[in-house]
Amino acid sequence: MRTLYFDAFSGASGDMILGALVDLSGDFTGLSRGLARLARGRFTLRRRRVVSSSLAATKIDVRITARRDLDERNFREIAAIVRRGGLPPAVRDLALEIFRRLCEAEARAHGVSFERVHLHEAGKTPDVAFVEFSAFFLDDTGEHAIQERSEFRRSNGAWLYTRAVRNGPAPFKSAAVKVGRNDPCPCGSGKKFKQCCLAKT
Repeated sequence: MRTLYFDAFSGASGDMILGALVDLSGDFTGLSRGLARLARGRFTLRRRRVVSSSLAATKIDVRITARRDLDERNFREIAAIVRRGGLPPAVRDLALEIFRRLCEAEARAHGVSFERVHLHEAGKTPDVAFVEFSAFFLDDTGEHAIQERSEFRRSNGAWLYTRAVRNGPAPFKSAAVKVGRNDPCPCGSGKKFKQCCLAKT
């Protein structure tokens, strides 16, 4: 058994992972042929080379060709698509197990039953997406992090920002005392702040 480990320290989207796997295997034709059984005319794949931050990579675009059935799907519906997709048994079983675990995790995270979990991105046109980022900073009290999750919704083919969901602490606010222009300069020179360090900035 071989294991491929992703050190996704800043996240990785599905198309990024797919592009990396195509770069690793070189079998884009086989991938397209295999997924065509599942796509049933609903989407196609396009491969292209891109350069981002001076690094070359393969970019895989999933192009939606049939905008029908835009609702979410539950595990039962996903499993039915996978089972009739004509995939090799080992691939089929692994895909079903991955989706099962994903739905179980979603059920725990949202406090709902397994049967009530619906996935936005599972084969139908996704209309909701999230972008997450983290900001790290260091002050005299230690290391801190601010994490935020932003929601976007698709409307008429365009992605629109809708709201932010902050997962971490509130934004950092300095507790330092503000020095007035006519106050003594904190450097200890005996001069007013405006005539000393403020004038040097």
